[in-house]
Amino acid sequence: MRMKITKRFMVGMIGIDYDELRRSADKNLDRFHWAAIFVAVILMLSLFSVYYAFELMFHKWYVQFLLSLFFSLMFGIIYVLLLQTISKKPLGQKQGRWFNVPNLLRGGFILFIGFLLSKPVEIFILSMPLDKDIARYRQELNISFEQQTKKIYAADIARLQMRQSIAKNLGNEDDLQQLSVRIRALELQQSRAIQNASARISGSPFFLERVRLAAKHYRSSWVICLVILILFFTPALLVYTVSSNNRYYIGKNEAEEALVMTHYLRFRDLYTKNFLERYNLSGISFYETHTDPPFRNHRTKAPGCDSQKDFFNRFRNYGLPERIL
Repeated sequence: MRMKITKRFMVGMIGIDYDELRRSADKNLDRFHWAAIFVAVILMLSLFSVYYAFELMFHKWYVQFLLSLFFSLMFGIIYVLLLQTISKKPLGQKQGRWFNVPNLLRGGFILFIGFLLSKPVEIFILSMPLDKDIARYRQELNISFEQQTKKIYAADIARLQMRQSIAKNLGNEDDLQQLSVRIRALELQQSRAIQNASARISGSPFFLERVRLAAKHYRSSWVICLVILILFFTPALLVYTVSSNNRYYIGKNEAEEALVMTHYLRFRDLYTKNFLERYNLSGISFYETHTDPPFRNHRTKAPGCDSQKDFFNRFRNYGLPERIL
């Protein structure tokens, strides 16, 4: 009984009607159950991935937890929605195709989500070597910024020192004292700029730089990314490989088509009724450009074009002059 409840919950989590699946005597229950297990693993992986990414940025556990919970649930809902809308047979069609543009777009978006969520996992697994790389990167940034800052202030300090030398030779003590104060102020400003930059560089997690370094220098990061992409694509593959002639899917498609047709017929009746009640126009119906409304899979053929001679012959009886015709 407990196993049955677990299967009902897991299968329902990915939008599958467990009772309808049992009534249709479907043999793919285990397939859907495994797909749901993979989805649960993906949700936990998403929660961890987003939490770790925000940990590098905020360093406040409650902010990390709330944001990671929100984004992981958002990714999970989008993923389940994409999983539910994968279909080989569009509504209103008797046969479908294995590959079509909407499904390819959904599959691409699933892989894109997996690719994004794989990056924090990569830098977590490779955190030890990446910490050393980031330490060297911080040191390089500090040296570079210090050199650039000194270069910016060097011209002003050199100019004041030259004026200070002239004032000293002339024995002008007042100017000498003022120039000394200005030089010390510039040197202090330079020192503070270097210290502030160093503090910011030391406190920055360099998340994007970690991702770049992992992709550039560590082949294992691509292996991790590939494993996560396979994990993300497995539930879609399990669901998509179920035959469209499966009893569950046949019943599901029939119910969806009946629902769409019911609302469409109500719309047509309301359309005609509104013209009759508001404008006293009878016989007004909604014009359709397809032969299978409301599914709109087969467009109505355009009317053929007659020749110019047929056009003139049609209007000869309307009294038009021969010179016009």
